[in-house]
Amino acid sequence: MSGTHAGRFSARGIASFSLEHPEFVANLLRRVSPKGSYRATFYFLLLQQRRFSLAGVGPWGSYYEFGVGGGDTLVAFVRAIRDFERTAGRLTDPFHVFAFDSFQGLPAPTSTKDQHSDGRRGWRSGDFAHSLGEVRRKIALQEPDLGRIDLNYVSGFYENSLTAELRGQLQRHPPAIVLIDVDFYSSTRTILDWLGPILRSGTQFYFDDVWSFRGDPEKGELAAIAEFNRKGNGFLVNYPVDAGMNLVSPRYVFFREETGPSMS
Repeated sequence: MSGTHAGRFSARGIASFSLEHPEFVANLLRRVSPKGSYRATFYFLLLQQRRFSLAGVGPWGSYYEFGVGGGDTLVAFVRAIRDFERTAGRLTDPFHVFAFDSFQGLPAPTSTKDQHSDGRRGWRSGDFAHSLGEVRRKIALQEPDLGRIDLNYVSGFYENSLTAELRGQLQRHPPAIVLIDVDFYSSTRTILDWLGPILRSGTQFYFDDVWSFRGDPEKGELAAIAEFNRKGNGFLVNYPVDAGMNLVSPRYVFFREETGPSMS
């Protein structure tokens, strides 16, 4: 794990309009930001998560990204933090970002739940391969000043890198927002099983590939989410962005019955 600088926002600096109308602000940002869909999505998630935190029903201060690829979503998150600071107040404490990837591309699929039932070509070992050096260079070129963002990289295939020791180290910085962009059921299952013990109620998840198998609940990320929920150690609840939306949203919120005080 390697480090850089991130944070927490002063409650005094939060713009009430942004917090009370996060979807409006995110949609506005989406319109004015070229190719800004992820940037706007992250901005919305940050606004919503800060609302959860201020209400005492969700954590704050850390973002976990599983599936870094070429680093585009990391750049988008850094820019969303900038947008958030402009409308909701400057970071006063480090905001911890942990980027998890093999930096060798996808692993080989290990389950039938990683494969399409109709014979279509799926992902293969090595797809989306970008080295850690390549990602570091992109971040340095596009966002040379990270400010209060504490950016950390965790390199390796998840079955090797997501250890109990690492989880223990990260207990100080449990995730507030999680992006899972790993394509496979097997990788998603490994991530969720590893994350489970340190998750706090009110953590937001964004599953990028939730529709990769045309909504088949026995495949891909949807299958891993269902399996995680059946274990009964907390639940990922689908949280649509648009009221009345009938489709499965990529957004979920984690809930578990807590025995102690809420973490904010």
